[in-house]
Amino acid sequence: MLKQSRLSLYTFLAVLLAITAVGAVTVPFVLSFAKQTYYRLQADVNERQAEAMTRFVTNRLQAGEDEQAIILEFQAAIEGTETDRGYVCLINQDNAQYLSHPNLQVIGMEAKPEALFDKNFSGRNPMRWQDHLKRGESAGGLLIYGPNMPTEVIYFNAVPGTGWTVSSHENAIRINVELRALRTVLIIGAAVLAFLLAIPASLAGRVVTRRYERQRERQNELERQLLEAENTRKTQELEEARQLQLSMLPEAVPEHPTVELAAFMLTATEVGGDYYDFDLADDDTLTLAIGDATGHGMKAGTMVTATKSLWHAFSGEEDLVLVLQKSSLALEKMGLPMLYMALALARVKDHTLELAGAGMPPALVYRAATKQVETIALKGMPLGGPGEFPYRKTRLLLSPGDTVVLMSDGFPELFNAEGEMLGYERAVEVFEEVASLSPEEIIAHFRETGRNWTNGGAPGDDVTFVVMKVKDKTESA
Repeated sequence: MLKQSRLSLYTFLAVLLAITAVGAVTVPFVLSFAKQTYYRLQADVNERQAEAMTRFVTNRLQAGEDEQAIILEFQAAIEGTETDRGYVCLINQDNAQYLSHPNLQVIGMEAKPEALFDKNFSGRNPMRWQDHLKRGESAGGLLIYGPNMPTEVIYFNAVPGTGWTVSSHENAIRINVELRALRTVLIIGAAVLAFLLAIPASLAGRVVTRRYERQRERQNELERQLLEAENTRKTQELEEARQLQLSMLPEAVPEHPTVELAAFMLTATEVGGDYYDFDLADDDTLTLAIGDATGHGMKAGTMVTATKSLWHAFSGEEDLVLVLQKSSLALEKMGLPMLYMALALARVKDHTLELAGAGMPPALVYRAATKQVETIALKGMPLGGPGEFPYRKTRLLLSPGDTVVLMSDGFPELFNAEGEMLGYERAVEVFEEVASLSPEEIIAHFRETGRNWTNGGAPGDDVTFVVMKVKDKTESA
């Protein structure tokens, strides 16, 4: 709004000054000033367009898309643009060739080597446009093709780390037509009273203002379309990551003669990469895993997929520590950048429980005989880290009625409306309230507590539980 008001005011004042001065002397200076103003305002509009498309390219690079796909998406975004009015294109800095252009015949052609770029809108000391492009510069000004071709107001913006430049163009013919109309008004104004020509001058300012507003509306529409496309892409990526994550989970918990099992996972809005799995051997030895991959979205899904494969390969190892060490070494060799997997393992044979962990929350063990809850630390470097970490395991004897809870950090790290975290101590208290119930009832109580704590809000990370309870002798039989 401020720039629109300034444009209208400049036009009005320019007419008044031309009328009070000698027309033949004043008019050229006024026209020169008006031209500079119009060009710079148009360059501002072009700059916003170029920056919007630069963000468009940068966001896709950060999302890991390949360059050819980005160029195709860029081309789809600018299709239908009228090149005789204004357009946006993508240029290779190395050879000054068009990678994307509304005119498909231009793609692959070199930007005209004779085109000159006037950064100051003054016409003095212009330089070859290709030289600016190949140096990876960003600037706005006039693009002068030659005496028989229309001049353009442009702003070109280098895309960091790509060797590409986004260039926004606007044909200067319309501005020159408006300047000629203004010159006519000024000449007529020299022959009549100032107040009679102040009104037409104001009308001319409003015409330019409306033109500016239409350009701004087109820019807002372009930005809206880009934002909508970006949101659609992110939503699709999150849904794909969620489906991949869920496909990695077992279809059902196994039936076991010694323990009753239940498991649950609630995926967050930003998929967090939680995972659990079971392996039941022929001799009824039950081995289970619960994990939490670093990161969100497809990156976490990649780590879960890798962990799932390693689980099938190593879950039958006799020593849980060896399972962790082999899995960590395999993930490290995969070279996944900044991706790690926190993992807890539990193995039940008869009434003996073995626990081993790599960076997971502590296991909670309820002793039916004493009605007390023990916490078993599952500390250790997450899988995929450097070197061979000395993982440890803990062996416990379980009695009928004893219950073991393994969870990811999503539950204890829930936040309420006041920004307070639920915390691990409160998680233990929640377990104590229902530790004597069945695994399904325990999980239901955890879920209800989480909903009440967040007031029904979505969790910021995945929430996962695996609960097992030692059956009574009559149940085992």
